[in-house]
Formats: sequence, structure tokens, C-alpha cells
Amino acid sequence: MSQIIAPISEALQAMIAGFTEGNPEVNAEEGQNVLSSLVTLMGHSSEFPSKLKELDAIFDAHPAFEPLYHYLFDLLMLSFIASDANAMDEQYLESEEWLKIEEETSDQGSELLNLYIYLQEAVAEEVRVNLDDYLREFLLADDDLYQDDFFIYEEILKKEDMEEAGIEDILDMARHSESPELEEVMVPMLAFFCRQDSRETIEQALKNDGSKGLHLALYKTIHGFYHGLKES
Repeated sequence: MSQIIAPISEALQAMIAGFTEGNPEVNAEEGQNVLSSLVTLMGHSSEFPSKLKELDAIFDAHPAFEPLYHYLFDLLMLSFIASDANAMDEQYLESEEWLKIEEETSDQGSELLNLYIYLQEAVAEEVRVNLDDYLREFLLADDDLYQDDFFIYEEILKKEDMEEAGIEDILDMARHSESPELEEVMVPMLAFFCRQDSRETIEQALKNDGSKGLHLALYKTIHGFYHGLKES
């Protein structure tokens, strides 16, 4: 029986659809094969190292999708915690085994993992999501814990009008960004919080922004994850 949860399922579909739509060099049929493999991977029970090997094997078979690796790792981690880990000992996520896995894979995910966790909490607590709440009340609320994150997001925090920015403003900011940690995720993250332009306008801009489908894929992924949370 499949254990894949709705937010992960919708995020996977959105990511592959966005990547193939925004990158003409990627075959749509191959995208469906990748999606099928990912759904199978995240829908069955197994230990995390085994699942990670399966994820690596998918990318070995489909190298054109390599730009999505770190972002699919995020979803694999969330899927494992939500499904597989719940079926284990209730203390598993505090065990030495899991802490070792987290340490060994600390460089494989992306900044979007924090955003997914924020969205989970916001939906559970029925809080309206917005950029300021995410940065100041969630991510940077504990200065001692998130000092590294402060430096990563500093240039966004300095621009107090980012809540009012349109997609072209966001793309211009990214082009002049001095934060390599956010080079790929800044645009889709800020676009998700954008209230000045329609989703159709944003998606069209991301489709043509030169990222070869990556920004469009991640933007759609965030929306898919969020929609899945609200519907589940």
C-alpha cells in the first residue's frame, strides 16, 4: 500500500511538470518515467539510506534531471519522516542512527526544506503565509540557532518592499544577488510569496528567465506542496 502523502505527491508532479515545461531540451515522456519512479520510491517503506541509493539510481538513469537532485532530496527527507519514520520506534528521529544520517547528508538538501516545514506549521496553525512571517517569525526567530540563515537572507531582509515586489523586480534582484546560497531558490521562493502578479504571469516569466525550467519547476513544487497540505 502506498504511503506517499498528498503534499509530497502534488509537489513531485508539479516539479516534473514545471521542469519539462520550462526546458525544451528535456523529453516530456522521460519526465513521466522519472515521476513514476519517484512516486514508487517515496510510496514504499524502506530505510532512508536505501531510499537515497534508489534516488541516486534514478538520476544515474536520467541525467537530464540532475538539476532537481537537491530539491528531490528535500522531498525524500520529508516523505521519509512523514511515512517511514512514523512506522518505526517513536524515538527513531532522535536516535544516534538518524542523527548520523542527518549529519552525513547535511549538504544534499536545499533551503527550500525550511520553507516546507514553515508551510506545514502555518497550515496546521491556520496562519496566513507571508514572506515577513516566514523570515522573521519562523526562520530567524531564534538568533542563536539561525545565525547562518540570517546572512543568507540578509539582502532580502534589507529590502523592506519585497512583499510588494512583482516578478520582474524579483528576477532583477536575483540577477544582482551576492548570496550564492540562494542563487537557485531565491526566485521561486520570493515568487511564491508574490501577491502583485498572477500565477499565470509569474509562470510565464519564469518559463522565459533563462533557468532552463528550474525556477518554474521549484515555483510549481512549492505551490503543489502547499496545496497538498491544505487539501489533506
